[in-house]
Amino acid sequence: MNASKVIKKNLLSGGLEKIITIAIGFFSVPLALNYFGSEVYTIVAITMSLMAYLEMSNFGIPSALAILIGRNDNYNIKKKIEKNGIKIIVFYSLILAIVIGGIIKFNLLTLFFSDNTGSIKSTLIKALTYCMLFFPLSLLFSIEVSLYFGYQKTYVRSILNFICYILKFLFLILVINLKLNIINYVVGLNIITLLERIFKYIIFKVYINKQKKEEFEQIEDITQDLQPKYIMKTGYKFFLMSLSMLLVQNTDNFVISKVLGLEYVTRYSITFKLITIILSLIYLITGSLKPLISKKIAEKDFEWISLQKKKYEKIMLVLGSVIWIGLILFSKPFISIWSGSEGFSGLGVVVFLGGYAFLYGLNNILHDIIVGFNKSLVVAGIMILEGVLNLIVSIILSKKFGLIGIAMGTFIASCGTYLMYSQYLKKKNFIKIDNEYLEIILCFLIVIPFIFLGIYDKLIISILVFILSLICIFIFKKDEIKNIRGKIK
Repeated sequence: MNASKVIKKNLLSGGLEKIITIAIGFFSVPLALNYFGSEVYTIVAITMSLMAYLEMSNFGIPSALAILIGRNDNYNIKKKIEKNGIKIIVFYSLILAIVIGGIIKFNLLTLFFSDNTGSIKSTLIKALTYCMLFFPLSLLFSIEVSLYFGYQKTYVRSILNFICYILKFLFLILVINLKLNIINYVVGLNIITLLERIFKYIIFKVYINKQKKEEFEQIEDITQDLQPKYIMKTGYKFFLMSLSMLLVQNTDNFVISKVLGLEYVTRYSITFKLITIILSLIYLITGSLKPLISKKIAEKDFEWISLQKKKYEKIMLVLGSVIWIGLILFSKPFISIWSGSEGFSGLGVVVFLGGYAFLYGLNNILHDIIVGFNKSLVVAGIMILEGVLNLIVSIILSKKFGLIGIAMGTFIASCGTYLMYSQYLKKKNFIKIDNEYLEIILCFLIVIPFIFLGIYDKLIISILVFILSLICIFIFKKDEIKNIRGKIK
């Protein structure tokens, strides 16, 4: 199968997988919330955050192996890289098991949650303990993702992922019908996750073993890709990128539980779940540009990248504006219908998380361009700064503004990331950069948060600010808006 067909199959299957994930997540949230209740659902939200942190214990080795296996055509080299990677994963799994043993032995999980969380705290600690006990075993088989990506068989993995998503959704329905408790649900999910990875690994081995080895070159060669030290060094780069994303998107629940209390986690996590669904849809648009950027950089077609950057920025400005205003006006009735009134964390939270969604697409475009120029460590550094800023600002502001302070921290940190990405690209002069949309962006960033400073939770204020924003944009960039409207037509 030629490379273009493989790319098309991978992109198509990945897009369908993303859509299916969004759909299943959309229906799972109200089912779980209605069955477990808002207080117990907190355990589900924090468990998911913990699982994201535990995934970091692979130190980026699966991602590194995917790259190293993929770029070597020599079959023997591929197998040796895989073998050395397995040894490293086994070592990390043993270290993780020892660390988890110490955490459980000395009851360190209690330090992450406030003392006024009531009886739910003991149930939460129990659920998190089960997650931690299962994870070292699950980590052993995390190499499966490296094999599918390394051998360009991600479309097969997407099909398997679809099956697993359906099974997890059916398991939730089974838990509800059998009236099982939250501990049963958490343990069951961990068992399914472990079996899922084992199943994918076995399927891959059977699938690849059917192919003839003659399809790959059999020439012996010496390459640095084989060296365990090089595999670990490459893994650390991906570890830093993953850590930066983790700090940005998975710290809020822990901050809320520690500073405000567990009872606030469900409301915020449901609202943020709606935002993440929207972010996933945005990524389907901006992500379509990512595979082509590296190709155009290799061809030194920098003008094409500049033109595409402008084109996608126009799309994101229009789409982001609609999403932001739409969230402000309609998120409360939508969430009330979707998951119940206890899932809405307030208009102030929506204002700032809507701003985060507005910036998400713009940040993604700049992120993919910088990564395309092989500056992934720069991106990781900027995102780590965003995560640290988010954490610090959220802790400070949440003590005064509650949940709104958490959302403000996310929004302010995202603004900082946009400025850092823009300044870096402009300074390095990789492509032609101008600030023709900066005025529009600043209008939204300055004017929209005034909703929070106005009469709280009043629809008329939302509408007035919306009109004021449109007037400001028209004054600043009248000609550009005409050009965008003409291209849409």
